[in-house]
Amino acid sequence: MSKYQELQELVASYGEATILLINESRRFGQAIIDGFPDYLGCEKHRVKGVPPQGEVNVNARYQDDIFSFYHKNPNFLEPVTMGFYVEVANKIGRGATWVIFGVEFWLSGQDVIITVAGKDQRAIALPRVESPDLTRVFEVLFDEVRSEFSVDLDASRERPRIGFTGREKLD
Repeated sequence: MSKYQELQELVASYGEATILLINESRRFGQAIIDGFPDYLGCEKHRVKGVPPQGEVNVNARYQDDIFSFYHKNPNFLEPVTMGFYVEVANKIGRGATWVIFGVEFWLSGQDVIITVAGKDQRAIALPRVESPDLTRVFEVLFDEVRSEFSVDLDASRERPRIGFTGREKLD
């Protein structure tokens, strides 16, 4: 085999690995979006994919643009990022809060490594099987949201309050 043919083989392998990563990211990403509502106990329409960076329009219908590979040309063999949100309806009155997530996909051997973006950047290795059990991913996603809201709530409750009174009461 010539050096040039060796390079051709290398480029072909690189392309195949990139396509496999894109396809597995798409498959696992869609499984997360489809399965997270059941884990949370909410309606399916409350969880939707959004672009991993930039502005988000909660009324738009996103497809492959929820993945970082959609926004790159050419694509390289690098982790794929996916964005999605959970719409949390207000308990009282109308309105909602949209909690946006980022997850990253990478391949390692026969596993997909899913990293949940956040404070702890927790990575979960899952086998590339037809119907993966995503419970650990869902637990990490839920813990990340709960942690973020709890930290802010706890911090706000511990702040001393400064109040002012009318000038006449100071004299």
